[in-house]
Amino acid sequence: MGDLLTGNSSRVPLFDSGAYGKLRSQALDAVVLGLASSVPRGVQSDLTAWVKDVIGTAGGGSRGLDYESVPPAWFEVLCWAGVPFARHGELKWGQDLLESDVKRPMVLRDALQLPSPDRLMDLSSLGIKPMRLFLSQKLGCRLQSAAGVRLYLWPSQAVVVSQVDIPLGGFIYGPNPGQRFSMALNPGGYQMVTW
Repeated sequence: MGDLLTGNSSRVPLFDSGAYGKLRSQALDAVVLGLASSVPRGVQSDLTAWVKDVIGTAGGGSRGLDYESVPPAWFEVLCWAGVPFARHGELKWGQDLLESDVKRPMVLRDALQLPSPDRLMDLSSLGIKPMRLFLSQKLGCRLQSAAGVRLYLWPSQAVVVSQVDIPLGGFIYGPNPGQRFSMALNPGGYQMVTW
């Protein structure tokens, strides 16, 4: 991880802030997706230790949408909406999820049709619910929360990271039918659920 998560001289954001949650996600993305990232030196070792703790209990490779198949303009938007990513994910962009001329997410011919990134970002959590239900059908898990919560998924656990500046609550549904885990996230906070 040392080569993928480097330190820089920028200021460390407040621990209880959405900006710190984004740093957590950058650190996880460095390992889960192989994305090189730079974080403030003041928290580099803390984030590295945190990621090792999270990954150490993961029990297998990450699950989700194949990162390499996603157009760059979509990555942050889908992260914001709670779509989990994986380096070699079972879902593929252009096959399972694709941009279409729709007003809100909808399933058509077993593929999730998505509006443009700008239109998707304008939708409420209720507006993106069809997307989350589709993910539940395909991956066995989904979020019920405000947008701005990143979801990371493995065969035996899920991790959620808040990237917003207000406290959030909600649920992680799955992986078994009728199973759900409550979540309460402070700004920039995270929660790990195992099954």
